[in-house]
Amino acid sequence: MIKNVIEIVSNAVTYILNIKLHEIPLHLVYIGISAGIGYCVALIIIGFSCSIWEEIAKTKIDDEKQNKVIFRVSILFTIIILTCLFHQMSMK
Repeated sequence: MIKNVIEIVSNAVTYILNIKLHEIPLHLVYIGISAGIGYCVALIIIGFSCSIWEEIAKTKIDDEKQNKVIFRVSILFTIIILTCLFHQMSMK
């Protein structure tokens, strides 16, 4: 399994390094869309679980800490989405 992950990441990096100049605007759009999707997914996952926890525990979760976690998780999801996207594009 680790070999597959390393292969996927190496294919994605190779694809990124071989991008031509006229393809850059399209890839910037891909990055923006992936960031938006990653943020929405992180917001749903973290926000939903925090709201459930607040109802169960009857305590308020600090919004600043919640926003920091959402930001970090959205970066993680964005990287995962982009890696999968660029891997799929390298397979064409």
